Amino acid sequence: MSSTVIWCESKYVYNNYIAEFWNSLSSLVLVMSGIIGYIKFRHLKGSIVYPIISIVGGGSIFFS
Repeated sequence: MSSTVIWCESKYVYNNYIAEFWNSLSSLVLVMSGIIGYIKFRHLKGSIVYPIISIVGGGSIFFS
């Protein structure tokens, strides 16, 4: 069942395959930041945070 209220942005305005275009675009920034951060700082302790950031961004793209 779909909600009768559109909380964020209108669906499928810019592309027939992407429901929330701007949300997906901003989440893509998270994915890229995680990849770049991991490549740049993989030698440091705690660099596992960067792939997690990428996973969160990817999940947001798939669920938007």
